Amino acid sequence: MSRAGSVQPSSSSADVRVKVMYFQMPLVVEAEKEYFVLPNPAHYSDLLEKVLQEHQALSPMMPGMMVLIDGVLAKPGTTLSDGDEVDFIPAVAGG
Repeated sequence: MSRAGSVQPSSSSADVRVKVMYFQMPLVVEAEKEYFVLPNPAHYSDLLEKVLQEHQALSPMMPGMMVLIDGVLAKPGTTLSDGDEVDFIPAVAGG
């Protein structure tokens, strides 16, 4: 995993670099965004595993979490492409 303000060059042309955004979770995740480098082919489930390893406090939140890949609702088998943006948006209480 690589954390930086911008996507770092991958170590291999086969790597998939993904930007992850965390919305409204400053008490759970210290960063608003971070970058992950995954081997190709990469799937949403691979990224989710890495995110949960890095941020274990997100685990109980995942059942209510909305996750978007480039603005489209994520599904476990979704293939990630180099440069994709994945947004983690927690459930919001209110009425």
